[in-house]
Amino acid sequence: MGITEEIVERSKKTEHGFRDLQRIADGLVTSGDAAFAKGTALELLRSDGHQARCVGTSVLGGLAALDADAISSVATPAMKPHYLSFAIG
Repeated sequence: MGITEEIVERSKKTEHGFRDLQRIADGLVTSGDAAFAKGTALELLRSDGHQARCVGTSVLGGLAALDADAISSVATPAMKPHYLSFAIG
């Protein structure tokens, strides 16, 4: 099982709160390998689990200060209409 699958499985166990999800994201951001962390985050954004996508978003947010592409990776998918459908109706 790869790191992305391990994170997806671990994140599925988090039903309430976010501390464990934040710990996962912080671990990736502080791993010292920004390219690996970014790649893993982008994979997590494609997950069906909202908790895994939350981890991916947090990782990209943490990397944004170091990598200008990271913030655009978060902004672009979040702006797609199907992500906003819950808010408008």
